[in-house]
Amino acid sequence: MTTELTIQTSRDGGDARVAADGEIDLSTCGELRAAVLSCAEGAERLLLDLQGIDFIDTTGLATLLELRSTLQAKGVLFEIVAADGPVRQAVDVTGLGHLLAS
Repeated sequence: MTTELTIQTSRDGGDARVAADGEIDLSTCGELRAAVLSCAEGAERLLLDLQGIDFIDTTGLATLLELRSTLQAKGVLFEIVAADGPVRQAVDVTGLGHLLAS
């Protein structure tokens, strides 16, 4: 089984944005990690838009935790946007809820 993940990145000065659509799991988390870290290079703030994510497993959640730690160490503000539903609930449960942008 192959899962699909589509990633779009953009920059506006010190603000970076990564938007993901599809599923975040063992087969796609490396791609997401690479895109976020690349886009965050030299940024002051990174917004990870997960509104298009249909599914996230524990590997994906661990990736979000890792990204939070890595970006924090680089001095990059990390925020997540997630639609109401399972992905947002999973983000809340892992203790990343405070990273959810208003």
